[in-house]
Amino acid sequence: MRRLHICEAWNEFQHTVLPPNIGEIQRTETRRAFYAGCCAMFNFITESPLIVGKSDSEGALALDDINHEILDYVDALRKGTA
Repeated sequence: MRRLHICEAWNEFQHTVLPPNIGEIQRTETRRAFYAGCCAMFNFITESPLIVGKSDSEGALALDDINHEILDYVDALRKGTA
């Protein structure tokens, strides 16, 4: 049986981030947005000319840039400026 990595990440996210009294419509819409973000990132990584066809070191640098962009966004979220 295949492991459901995104589902596991969603479950962790919803238990960590979503308030316990969230409505089902909001939970469903948040889950859809979460999965859409995962799909977009997967497509970006697997199809982006920044990564595809590049050397290992160039691809690693692009992934490092993406990681820092995500970390900067999370920092801005915590500060309330995102």
